[in-house]
Amino acid sequence: MIEVEVWTRSIDFGGQSAELVFALNVTERRAFGQALIDAIAGEQRRIGQEIHDGLGQELTGLALSARALANRAERERDAIAGDLDQLAALATNCIQDSRRIVQGLSPLTDADGNLEAALEALAVRSSLSGTPVRFRARQEGLLIFESKVRNHLYRIAQEAVQNALKHSGASAIEIELWTRPDKVRLAINDDGQGLPTESTLGTGLGMRTMRFRASSIGAKLLIGHRDGGGNSVVCEVPQAARRAATA
Repeated sequence: MIEVEVWTRSIDFGGQSAELVFALNVTERRAFGQALIDAIAGEQRRIGQEIHDGLGQELTGLALSARALANRAERERDAIAGDLDQLAALATNCIQDSRRIVQGLSPLTDADGNLEAALEALAVRSSLSGTPVRFRARQEGLLIFESKVRNHLYRIAQEAVQNALKHSGASAIEIELWTRPDKVRLAINDDGQGLPTESTLGTGLGMRTMRFRASSIGAKLLIGHRDGGGNSVVCEVPQAARRAATA
């Protein structure tokens, strides 16, 4: 089996209507791209895990120790109490910064591999932009995907939310994860009007990356306008096929 990209154009061929078709073999390019994305994701998870388990824990210990010393100095009316309190606050801020770094590098690591928790955290962080972002989960079955697939779904949602915040002029955005026995449906909907047409959408790096991520996990990605206004990005991944493949 080979993978191809196909372009077509209607032409006039000696006075008759015809279709000019180009087919390009992209099997090796897709395989290289997938290997590159997997390698980057693996390195991000490794660094995120090291920060979470190493630096994060050490900073937590430092903050607790500094807070205990500050409390002791305050009880003993020691003049250094204020300085120790500032040290504890600084260590706490470092912990929060390290968590934000982990969330950016490997959001599923910080959420213990839970896709729903990671998407909920994405909605909360994205709402800080001033546009409310809401997450909704519908469970009619178990989500059985391995970590790599969950990571790709999260990154698709992340890119779709950022596109909506930057380009759609939306007043509200919703992330929906619908888990069914046969498939998982991830949808990012907004009530904006500002996204470009479908032909233009495919030219951006972010949109190409979304499509590549969807293709690499056997998903179908649909991007378009919603009935009644607004935009929608929908990614559907069959679960039954993946379960059969891994059985």
